[in-house]
Amino acid sequence: MKISHLLSYCVLFALSLSLVSCNDANKSSSSNFGSYEITLVNTNNTLPVLQSYALGIDSAGNWILIGGRHNGLHNFSTPAFPDNLANHTIYKINPQTWAVDSFDLSNLLFKGLNPIKNLWISAQFSATNIQHTQSGNYLYLCGGYGAIPNPLAPILKLPYDYITYGIVSRVDLNKLSQSISAKDANGVLSSVLLDTCDNFKVTGGEMFRMADGSFYLVVGHRFDGEYGNINDSTKPQPFQDYTRRIWKFTINESASSFSINKSTIVSIPNTPDPDPTSLLRRRDLVVVPSVYSGNQLGIAIYGGVFTYSGPQPGDGSPNVWQNPVYINTGSTPSYVVDSNYIQISNNYSAANVLMFSQSLNTMYTSILGGLVDKYLDTNTSNGNPASWTKDLLTIARTPAGNAYQSTAIYDPIGMPIRMGAEAQFIPLNGLNSQWYYNDNYNIFNYDSLPTGGNILGYIYGGITCDSTQSSSTKPANATNAVYQVKFIKP
Repeated sequence: MKISHLLSYCVLFALSLSLVSCNDANKSSSSNFGSYEITLVNTNNTLPVLQSYALGIDSAGNWILIGGRHNGLHNFSTPAFPDNLANHTIYKINPQTWAVDSFDLSNLLFKGLNPIKNLWISAQFSATNIQHTQSGNYLYLCGGYGAIPNPLAPILKLPYDYITYGIVSRVDLNKLSQSISAKDANGVLSSVLLDTCDNFKVTGGEMFRMADGSFYLVVGHRFDGEYGNINDSTKPQPFQDYTRRIWKFTINESASSFSINKSTIVSIPNTPDPDPTSLLRRRDLVVVPSVYSGNQLGIAIYGGVFTYSGPQPGDGSPNVWQNPVYINTGSTPSYVVDSNYIQISNNYSAANVLMFSQSLNTMYTSILGGLVDKYLDTNTSNGNPASWTKDLLTIARTPAGNAYQSTAIYDPIGMPIRMGAEAQFIPLNGLNSQWYYNDNYNIFNYDSLPTGGNILGYIYGGITCDSTQSSSTKPANATNAVYQVKFIKP
């Protein structure tokens, strides 16, 4: 789970959309948008229990899983993120047969001619919440939080056992996939190229590569140290700094070379607002590609934690963010905060499905489960601000003059269990290309989807809980379950 997650944790389409108020305790709604059917897939439970992982898909459709954790909600005492529950294995999953192949990262040590590079790869590939994006056959990884491997500690000479890594790496997915099956450590090493930059010591954000080749590293934070030491005066206190910005940058690369083009690094805004006032002080959230006016592709931010409550982690009573942020990724990048829409649920990082209707000029962002804020959502129990939820929320956004209007559509059935947090939606391999508005960003074309039920893909992994509030008797656990996602279009 993302770092320090639970610290105390309309538009109305006159002809096409009819909604019951989203403030209704049952959050029932009716809409001609359609509904989802989420069903458990029998995989014989051979898959790894995993959450907060980075995902790539090779040309054969195999899932390549890097990083993440095998436990659910982190502890609030030392060790909060025990290294033995970090994922130190690269997994390869065939979604046709559910066969699993793997490669233990310990096999990288003392291989090849560059042992320091091996350590960096092993460290980042064992981290949690690595920002990642796929472009063609390459998976790009940035940052991530994890324990410092023992051989690396004397080199870094840091006062912490855990850090956020400032590594940007590129993975040749086909080469890595072949090397996993062959158990070829040198092949794994040669499939990865990397560079480092202190600006990109980030976890809990998201990263995308846009059509012009630029990368956008969106919000997040840097967290160094053991989270379980917070407010324990007898132990070193961790360091936390929200980026409060969007980093834009490019990479110089060829088949055999890779480096961050540091002359192209741009901060949006140029000077981030101070921590107490910044509206980009966000992490652990839903950040997605999004279609705006004139069919322009940008990025949207939904939810996130936490609002400012004091100079140190754990101070005050922080809250989730309620207003979306829309990012223009054009020649002059900018962003705007949507103060007209209040997001009362599904505020945390969760699996999501994206659709765009050109005929209705509407972007649909469906957030499948995760967590809600009980202070905003009247259908949750008392307790910590964050509660595990079965809500399946679709945010429908359409232009309105020079701004946007958004409407909350709640699926009438919702999720089968409290699930979705730190999971990912993975599109079905080989879907009809006409079903996509933009297949590079997994945005479906709502207008082209056939009426009736259509299987779009799967939800894999993440965190589940049997109760709205996790406890010692009802803990929040990571899962290896796979759920099929079917969309029923009216």
